[in-house]
Amino acid sequence: MRQVTIKIVLLFVAMISSVVTYASEHYMEYVDSADTYINNKEWAKAEEFILKALHDEPANYNNSLLLSNLATIQRIEGRNDEAVNNYSLALNITPNSVTLLNNRGMLYYELDSLALAKRDFARVMELDKKDVDSRYMYSIILIEESDLKAAKDVIDDMKFISPISAETVEVQARWNQASGKYKDAIKQYTLLLSKKERVDWIISRAECHLAVRNLTPAGNDINDALKIEPENAYLYLLKAKLNKFLYQNDESLKNLEKAVSYGISREYAEAFVSEAAQN
Repeated sequence: MRQVTIKIVLLFVAMISSVVTYASEHYMEYVDSADTYINNKEWAKAEEFILKALHDEPANYNNSLLLSNLATIQRIEGRNDEAVNNYSLALNITPNSVTLLNNRGMLYYELDSLALAKRDFARVMELDKKDVDSRYMYSIILIEESDLKAAKDVIDDMKFISPISAETVEVQARWNQASGKYKDAIKQYTLLLSKKERVDWIISRAECHLAVRNLTPAGNDINDALKIEPENAYLYLLKAKLNKFLYQNDESLKNLEKAVSYGISREYAEAFVSEAAQN
């Protein structure tokens, strides 16, 4: 199951008025109003004034910024199809916008449209030889696709560009975990967690501890993660697996049932836990 928490670039382009050269008075009023409502997180009103500006001057080059903001609002509201469409319309105006490509790529990733996501991230990598975010996401997808050789090439590039960034350390940890180098991955997740607490890193380290039968540290990580996300179904599966390793069959069954109650399919849960019993 995917346990990666992606750093989403939900970037609003503020102060559009400073870059608009030719625009009607009404257009600028609409833009300023939209900017105010965005700052106040009043999404419906912000969208209303963005649409007014787009209608007032449909051919204005700066509509790329407005469409980007509109897509981000729709994304926040879970209107993902509309968001993809408006990121794409914005990219029709400014096809080499790194921010737009990264945003659309990450939205495609969230929607499991991995081929489209890779295409956007690959384009950013072409445009910006030092962009870490696109390389991070591209390598994450390659790891999920088990293309570890190609992922390593991208990670090596990241190590050259930004060797100590959290993105670079994390993707190395995920590559090591996918490659069965669990002890190295544990060290890297521990380094990350020494600087910032993130539940997906705790979960990943717990998985690595379970893989090498470090059962006490695995249990500690699972319990720490449950304090943060007490309704995370996958954590109960990990706990059920840990119980199996400890021959606590009744407890394992209880945690499996909790995982199912929080939304994981029974078929997947039983197969996941039975794997522990066979090892």
